[in-house]
Amino acid sequence: SLSLGSVPPVSEHLKNSSGEKINKLCGDSEWQPRFVVMTKDFFIITHPGAKEVSDQIPLYEVTNCAKMAGHSEVSSSMIAFVMDTMEGGYNGGRQYIFSVENEDQFVAWTQAINQQVIISTKLFRNLSKLQEAKERARSVLKTETWQLVFGIFIVSNFIVNIGQACIAPNSSSSGGGDSTNSKIFYAFDVVFTTLFAFELSINLFGNWLFPFFNSGWNTFDFCVVAVSIFSICYPGGPTWIIVIRTMRIFRIIRCAGPSHAQ
Repeated sequence: SLSLGSVPPVSEHLKNSSGEKINKLCGDSEWQPRFVVMTKDFFIITHPGAKEVSDQIPLYEVTNCAKMAGHSEVSSSMIAFVMDTMEGGYNGGRQYIFSVENEDQFVAWTQAINQQVIISTKLFRNLSKLQEAKERARSVLKTETWQLVFGIFIVSNFIVNIGQACIAPNSSSSGGGDSTNSKIFYAFDVVFTTLFAFELSINLFGNWLFPFFNSGWNTFDFCVVAVSIFSICYPGGPTWIIVIRTMRIFRIIRCAGPSHAQ
């Protein structure tokens, strides 16, 4: 059978059945002893004394945890609780039934499970919303409209860079020059840096972290945009900044190949 891994260390247990006698209804009629552990995200089931997990229930997929009544295998003298799981989820909507020794254990387990289900569900929903937003960001980056618009920006930036090299080769990126050309090219620099920083931010958010930096174009864009922002905020920097900023013209190659967004 597929291994689910080892039982988490005690430091990760919010509650466990150590010192208690808990049985699980297996199949339709057989009660078997089990050791159970509740962590912040999972209700873990294993055989007493075993180190390997035999089954687990994501707490954010628990739809009900309450007293079990009306089951043919739960006699009137037994105290049992049921855990219902989400249809289509990890456990496929399965129902888990456990018996405990007394009412105090029943109350302690059901209250602890229900409280942690609420917490885990909130965290899972927040993570799901974040993942959905990242998927949406990646989808936007791949649209033809987005690629066309930023392709135009790249070509325009290339033309402006060539024009600056020809018309005002000594103009400062700080905009502090006296000539009108210097101020115009500085304004263009600020606009294009802002646009490319906006694109970079969406790309970083959608592909954080390793998927982003696994792309050579993404790494190149990150370096160029970071240096461009630094040079605008702190003009008159070292020569290597000017060299890296000059490499912006190679963005034009992106327009001839496939999208760099992952």
